[in-house]
Amino acid sequence: MLISIEIMLLAITFLILISSLSFDDILGQTYAIYIIAIAGAESAIGLGILVAFYRLNSSLFLSCLSRGQTTYSKTVNKFSFKRIARCYSTMAKNNYTTNQAKISSIDPWFITGLFDAESSFVVTVLKNPRYKTGWNVQARVQIKMHEKDRVLIQSIQEFFGAIGYVSKLNNSSAVEFRVSTLKDLVDVILPHFDNYPLNTKKHSDYLLFKQIVLLMLNKEHNTLEGIQKIVNIRASLNTGLSKDLKEAFPMTIPVTLNLENRIKNNNLHPEWVAGFSTGESNFFIAVQKSKTKSGLSTSLRFSIAQHSRDLLLLESFVNFFGSGFVMNYKKRLICEFIITKIDHVVEHIIPFFDKHPILGSKHLNFLDFKSAAYIIKNKEHLNEDGLGLEEILQLKRRITLLYSNKAMNNHSVVDGTEKSDQKR
Repeated sequence: MLISIEIMLLAITFLILISSLSFDDILGQTYAIYIIAIAGAESAIGLGILVAFYRLNSSLFLSCLSRGQTTYSKTVNKFSFKRIARCYSTMAKNNYTTNQAKISSIDPWFITGLFDAESSFVVTVLKNPRYKTGWNVQARVQIKMHEKDRVLIQSIQEFFGAIGYVSKLNNSSAVEFRVSTLKDLVDVILPHFDNYPLNTKKHSDYLLFKQIVLLMLNKEHNTLEGIQKIVNIRASLNTGLSKDLKEAFPMTIPVTLNLENRIKNNNLHPEWVAGFSTGESNFFIAVQKSKTKSGLSTSLRFSIAQHSRDLLLLESFVNFFGSGFVMNYKKRLICEFIITKIDHVVEHIIPFFDKHPILGSKHLNFLDFKSAAYIIKNKEHLNEDGLGLEEILQLKRRITLLYSNKAMNNHSVVDGTEKSDQKR
């Protein structure tokens, strides 16, 4: 009986140290542990069963262990209680970020970074006999993400003062935040992107979009002359004019913009980078066959891929993070910023995103990537018991499941054999 009581007291201490559980939850967990200890015939077997009990719940628990810092002790499993406590703190933050009804606050630069990654500035010119000119002009800004990021999309709507609407797209796993009323565009959207400018080539689309919105504000879309002005601007926006619009407005002269290079003097805001990475980054764990004793080797890669027109932006990440290199895939018009060295991942990438978190479902990818990084950094994956390697395999599977189709497609570029120019 004495041993059972000791186990119960140990369990209470353990739960209090590592847990964000309520008092009732702690009592419930402790009672379960006590029953298991009794089943162990009040002997050392009880403690063994106790350990087994926690291991049964351990796919999350084990991966959590490696999410903290790598302080070692000579205790069970080589992990200190400090590390476990940090792990549960990280897990609590993660649950808050991804599961709460809304994210409490978002930095304006984060918003711009995410819009640089995922948004569109759209102007439609549609034939409609109900209008005096025979044409209906509509402008809207929209941002789409996977349904699993609905909380983040709703938080963006709240950031802008609950304007617009959020909806799930038909026959799609995407959810969209859209603003289309002229008043909201003029009073809310334009001031934000004037004060917190976009950094990708999407900035030019925004400036063209803004010109059209201001023409609409002056009601120029209600005259054929004004419609032609709008079409001239629309011809340079996004992918240009449709065949029907080209035929309907044969006198169109596309406008041109003389844009200064916004990416100079390494002026990227950290929260912009966090927002942009929420949309465009990839956290990749690779496991390949090798001639090592385990038969497998592991590696990590953090990357951000973009159209080659944003090559200068990606090159600026090398200075921003103080590491990495850029690959330019000329045939596909794609370039990619990449970091693969484990020391650089641990010293640059992890501290940055700990301080400036990625939001939404991709935050889970970062946490799993971080766990794998500490395992590899401390060579735990080389241990003879194979637990470290098995955990990396679990983390890899989880990241693969969590990645959106877009992230996987971006990453497929660098896994191919296409010839590229590498800039280090």
